[in-house]
Amino acid sequence: MQDHSLDTKIPDEFVPSPYHKESLEKALTELENVRLLTNEEAERKAARDYRIQIIMYEQARKKCEESHGKYESMLQQVRSWNPPTANHKGLKKFMIEQLEETIKFDCSMDCYPKPEKLSGVAYRRQLINSAKRNIAYHVEQQKKEEKSAKERTTWIQALRDSLPEA
Repeated sequence: MQDHSLDTKIPDEFVPSPYHKESLEKALTELENVRLLTNEEAERKAARDYRIQIIMYEQARKKCEESHGKYESMLQQVRSWNPPTANHKGLKKFMIEQLEETIKFDCSMDCYPKPEKLSGVAYRRQLINSAKRNIAYHVEQQKKEEKSAKERTTWIQALRDSLPEA
C-alpha cells in the first residue's frame, strides 16, 4: 500500500487486480475471432497490416536518418573543437565517445526489422500464436496475482490478530 495516502484504510481482504483476467478474456476472444477468419479475410488483413508496417518502418528509417545527420554534425563540431586547456581534453574525448555511442544505438535500424509480407495463412498462424502466448502469459500472471492477494490478506489478518483490540 506504499502508493496510497497515509489515511487510506487497510482493507480486510486484498483482491487480485482485474487486469490479467480482463486481458485473458480479450485474448481468448481474439483467438476465437482469428480462427473464424476466412482465407480471403486473412489475406486482406495481412495486406492491410503489411501496408501499415511499411509506413511505420519508413517513418522510423526517416527519423533515424535525420537523427544520424544531426549527431554527425555535432560530432564534427566536437572533433574540430580545440579544448582551451589540457584539463578540457578529457571532455572532448568524452563528448566524442558519447556521440559515437548514441549514433550506434539511436540511429540503428537493427530494432526495426523490415516488414515481411505474409500470406493469409501465415498471417493467421502468426495471430493465433500471438494470442496463445498472450493467453498463457495472462493465465500465469492471474495465478500470481491471486496468490499474492491471498498472501497479503493472510499477512494482514495475522498482523491484526496479533494486536490488542483498541
